[in-house]
Amino acid sequence: MLKKILIIDLGSVWGGQEIYSYNLMSSYKDKKYYIISISSQMKFKDIADEFYNISNHYFNFLNLKKLIEKLSQNVDIVHFNGNRALYLSLICKKTKPYIGTKHLPYFVGTEKNIKNIISQFLGKYLLKNIDSLICVAQATYNDLPIAIQKNAVVVYNGVDIGLNKYIHRISGNLKICYVARLTEHKGIVSVLNIIKQLFEKDNLIIELSIAGTGELQEYVEDFIKTNKHLSINYLGFLDSPRDIYAKSHLGILLSTYEGMPLNILEAFSAGLPFIAYDIPGVNEVIHNNYNGYLVEADNEKVVKEYIKKLAFNKEFVLEMSKNANYDYNNMYSLNIMVDNTLKVYKNKINENFN
Repeated sequence: MLKKILIIDLGSVWGGQEIYSYNLMSSYKDKKYYIISISSQMKFKDIADEFYNISNHYFNFLNLKKLIEKLSQNVDIVHFNGNRALYLSLICKKTKPYIGTKHLPYFVGTEKNIKNIISQFLGKYLLKNIDSLICVAQATYNDLPIAIQKNAVVVYNGVDIGLNKYIHRISGNLKICYVARLTEHKGIVSVLNIIKQLFEKDNLIIELSIAGTGELQEYVEDFIKTNKHLSINYLGFLDSPRDIYAKSHLGILLSTYEGMPLNILEAFSAGLPFIAYDIPGVNEVIHNNYNGYLVEADNEKVVKEYIKKLAFNKEFVLEMSKNANYDYNNMYSLNIMVDNTLKVYKNKINENFN
């Protein structure tokens, strides 16, 4: 039944939202669906049957509107991924079912502010053209306007980095990996400070590997240069994070807000337990003493204590590793995400025919 899919992703950076689109399109291609992509992400060109680069007229929404309406006439489903694309759907004349994906809750972080309150209030109007809204986490679904919730469903993010095993190595120093954009809200500064404190105050050598780029890249590089006594390896941007996970024991991300972080799911696929702040989305997948640790936001002291605990008890790391990999296989694999997303598509197509 389903043959042609139009996917619109207006993200300007390469992050979780864009990887979500890439993973979907790659999987659809394997299933012999015809994929049309509207985006500025040139990586999509390699997997789409048709690719429309909107980089040069990104802010000309009238042109985008016309392009979407033209292409929509000959597809089965139109999928708007991310807030920018979702808001654009409001002004498009709909001829086929519209599916949307929302990654972040309206209320990110720990406090409500005027901007997010207004965004949530307007959400029921801005999303009125969407037939079914996919939320990548329960937290994203929970703060939707009630009028939108009835047409929304939770489909957890899924990943596949070519690893599916739990860690067998328990010897040597504890090896931690940070795989994310180098931005303030993702906590890279806190991670570096914790590693430094563990060495200088606790005489504990932790091997930290960092992958990613962002506004704090220069800060990270300068920190490493001035702290050569620490065991920190900066790898820059990686097309595939497979190797960094394969060589680590533990993942870490100290974000103050997230949707459903792909790096946690990637770590789980490689059998890595995870330490993160206790925030919506993240606390749906990490469970204390089972597959990692959740810590009250900004509490670096507790993060440090958990790392010390695991550094001296790698048998427990191994136990949590098995649990993390079990959860990946049963809830967060790419196949599960793709199958559940296709079910959303097909349900809407069937409704459209009935």
